[in-house]
Amino acid sequence: MFETADIKSDEHLIDLVNSVRTKIKNNIIEVTYPEVLKQRSGKKIWEDLYKEIDSLNEKLLKSIESRGGIYIIFSAKPNEEWELKYIGQVKSTGTRQRIRSHLIWRNKDTKSGKSTGSKFDEVMSKVTKGHDIAFSFVEINPESLRHYVEEILINKCQPSWNYNGTNLTGQNSRKNRRYL
Repeated sequence: MFETADIKSDEHLIDLVNSVRTKIKNNIIEVTYPEVLKQRSGKKIWEDLYKEIDSLNEKLLKSIESRGGIYIIFSAKPNEEWELKYIGQVKSTGTRQRIRSHLIWRNKDTKSGKSTGSKFDEVMSKVTKGHDIAFSFVEINPESLRHYVEEILINKCQPSWNYNGTNLTGQNSRKNRRYL
């Protein structure tokens, strides 16, 4: 039924993951937040300023709109290297809103009553402690491979904010984290 010549080798998938890793490193963009957020904590101030945060990051949000792929969230203290915190994937529909729910504002009051699974609380905590946040996005074609790439990167890098795991085997180990 299937000839072995019909099935592409794993080398193509390895090349895809390596290409994504390189692009992630080369596409890191710092997210811009009003300075006042680094001095005050609490969701109320974020709620009051989320439209300003949207405006400050319009170019970033526009660049990912309607594109499916892999995204990475980084954190760093000022003048220190970026630390990979979270790896996620998103389909092309709803990309902008999904990324906003991580980086800018998330309204927990959803119709289902469930949380969106966003890392907004973690981002908010880091920013109010004076950390900078950065973001990287790589479009994946075909879009269906985004799940595969995400799983491989999570397993390899074990980012601390991917504590629930997004793969079949879960994320039980935090030892020996490696970064891209």
